[in-house]
Order: sequence, then C-alpha cells, then structure tokens
Amino acid sequence: MVIGGVENVLVNSLTELLKNDNLDIAIALHAPVREPVHRAWLDAHPEIPTYVYYPLCNWFEDLQKYCRAFPLKPLRKIVFSLYKKYRRVISRRNKIMRRADVIIDYKNISFFKELRSVPTPRITWVHGPAKYLRDNGLAPHVNIYNHIVGLTDDFVNEFRRDFPEYRGRVTRIYNPIDGDKIRAMAVHGARHPGRYFCQVSRLDPVQKDIPTLIRAFNMFWAAAGTPDVDLLIVGNGSQMAELKQMVADLPCARHIVFVGATPNPYGYMAGAMATILATRYEGLPTVLIESAVLGTPCISADCPNGPREILMNGRAGLLFDVGDAVKLATHMTGIWQNTVNTRQLIDTASQNLDRFAPDAAASQITHLIKEYIK
Repeated sequence: MVIGGVENVLVNSLTELLKNDNLDIAIALHAPVREPVHRAWLDAHPEIPTYVYYPLCNWFEDLQKYCRAFPLKPLRKIVFSLYKKYRRVISRRNKIMRRADVIIDYKNISFFKELRSVPTPRITWVHGPAKYLRDNGLAPHVNIYNHIVGLTDDFVNEFRRDFPEYRGRVTRIYNPIDGDKIRAMAVHGARHPGRYFCQVSRLDPVQKDIPTLIRAFNMFWAAAGTPDVDLLIVGNGSQMAELKQMVADLPCARHIVFVGATPNPYGYMAGAMATILATRYEGLPTVLIESAVLGTPCISADCPNGPREILMNGRAGLLFDVGDAVKLATHMTGIWQNTVNTRQLIDTASQNLDRFAPDAAASQITHLIKEYIK
C-alpha cells in the first residue's frame, strides 16, 4: 500500500463496497501500511480487520532490528527466508482464510503462494497486459484462481488468446474513479505558476518511459523558440537520480521540475496544458481518466493496455507510439500553439466518464462475488 494507481483504485473500490451492508470485508497485506494517506484511510475504517502475512519489501525493512545479531548477509538472508516460511504457515491457519466466502487477490497473482492450498473461491485482478503474466513467470499460477479480472477489453481478448483453457473465466471491470473527490482535492492541491505540461507516475525504469518524455520536451522547447514553459514530473522512484542526471546536461534543464511524490497531484494536473503519460505498458492508467475528470487534455503512449480504450481511439486524447519522442514533441507543440482542438478532446473524454463510475464497478464486483458464493 504505497502511493500509486493500483493502491488508489483499491481504496476507491473498498469505499464503494462498504456501502453494501451485506458485505463483510477484511484486508490481507504482505507488509504493514506506512503510507500516511492509506494509514489514515484504514484508521477511519476500524470495521475492516487488517492482517499482515509477511513482509515482502526491501531488504529487511521490517526485520532489520531483529537481524543485528547476524552480521553476515548470507546468514541474514537465511533467517529472513525462514521467517517468511513461518509467516506463510501462520497465514494458512489464519481465521480470515477459514471464514472467507471469497478471496480477492487484488494485485497480479501476488498471493498465489498463500492461496495454493486454500479451498475458498479465489479471484485475482491483473493490473497490466496478459503479457505481464508470462514475462514475470506468473502464467503457471493462473490455474490457482477461479476467475481473472482484467481492466480493459483488450486484456480480455489478449488473455483469451494466450490462455484459451480459461477463456470462460475472465471478466473486464474498469477501475472506479470518484470524480467528485478528485475535483474537490484539485481545489486544495498545489499549483505551479505559468504554463506547463505534467506527468504523474512512479519513476519506474521498467514500466514508465520518462527518458522519452524528457527528450520530447527538449525537442519541443528548442523548436518552439525556448518558451517559458515547464515540464513537471510528479512522482518518485528508483530512477530519480538517473533522470536528474540526464536533465542536468540539457539546455532546458531549468524548465524541468521534479516535484516528487504527493498524495494530491490533482492541482498540478488541473492547471496543466496537458497531462502526459510516457509509458511502456499499463493496466488501466487512471491518470488519464483523472485528467478527463479535471478537464485537462491528455497525451499518452499508445501502449498495451488502456490508453487507446480510455482515449476513444484518439478522439478523447492524443496518442503516440511507445518511445516516439518526435511525435510526442509534435503533440506538445500542437497544444502550445493551439493548433489542436483541445475543447473537442475534453468534451469527448467527459462524455464517456460514466463507464468508470464507482457504483458501476462496485455492482460488477458484487455480482462476481455472488456468483462464486453460489
């Protein structure tokens, strides 16, 4: 439960599901929740019991204080491995497993080890393309689950093609987006002066493609005559130092601002000329939906899965091929010079937001749960 799109839509889903008095919800986690915004949400809902199975996190983040007696790294690693096995044994005996009518593994088959021997009906969400399951060695564990939920129609089609034996056990459910909450947060969110583009995402070198974004902005800035326009990169991650070094050598360096992570990026998004998503793959990029809620035009990589579906094949936002900095720079120029009909893009995006309504997602989730309780 860190700051990220998956975590935000989980909280949105739970908030909507809690309105159903016929559901009792418990949460199982791999590590304690430290992110203040999620910690506050859990504290505000004491009716939801929370269990921590074992800490799958960075090296000994939770066990550091217990491992000082083991100075050798290999020995500490053995101790950590044994501790995880112990926690798995405990988790299988946990009352949440014994009492549950349905278990939802919400993020990419991440609980397959715990659920391998549990007879309770199991549903998993996949927040990415079906290719993600193959590339990360998760394909052999699909059979542990009774049902797979993807976030786009493209995912469903791809999954049925790649896993034909499970074609009847996959459903698309869009992520719920609370538009009223986003608009209210934007009013109180931080703003950046002047005109600017922004990208809001984790700085992840595997999934996100921030170098292409930086190169494109440098092209745009030079071709437009070095205008007083900034690029805001909102988010944090392992690639931060590398990206700052890349920017330091560019002529436009002082116009690229690393904002860092923030629980409320909506002020930045609402004030931007456009929200940009430079990425290699997605599940359902909520930042594009949130931008539509805020009336901000979007420019996105045409990656699998989600951008083309959200942006209505380019009618509700601008698309560019993954890694194509030249095309992205062209789109930035079009927005800057007002040669793109942004009003039409925004109107089309706004008119198609009902499919992401929280009550629609909650209704589908509840229906799926009832099917497996039967």
